[in-house]
Amino acid sequence: MSSTRYVKLPAGADTKRDTPKILIERVLDLVKENGYYQEIEPILDYYLPSDEYRPLSNYEFDFCALVNPGSNEGIYIDVFLKGKFDQSGKDHCRVATFKTLHEDAGAFKIMGAFCGVLTYYAGEYVNKNIERYYTPKEFEAWEKRQAAKHG
Repeated sequence: MSSTRYVKLPAGADTKRDTPKILIERVLDLVKENGYYQEIEPILDYYLPSDEYRPLSNYEFDFCALVNPGSNEGIYIDVFLKGKFDQSGKDHCRVATFKTLHEDAGAFKIMGAFCGVLTYYAGEYVNKNIERYYTPKEFEAWEKRQAAKHG
């Protein structure tokens, strides 16, 4: 099992919530721990997580990973959330970008398969850590139940 990397949060940040960057880092940890990173690693040029500090406070979203040809070279995977992921009213949130300089059918196949693996492990992670995505009202009720259990 690989060691888990934790993202350094801004001072005063809510450590009980994930951000897009924390979400993708934890999903990548699962991908690596389960042996699915080794196929993409040799062709991956870079991975760029979102640097936006946005606590995720709703689980009514789809984790989307799409393969796109680059405008002048390579292939990209754009990862984003679509739906309700916080209380902002926005319905789209960037999570990360992966890029390879390869452009052949084999690279598209690898990138597409990686999208599927990311999506699978995002679902696994969010479902097992659903309290991190509760709405503020649900989260408050959950914290009260936890305090009563351990209090």
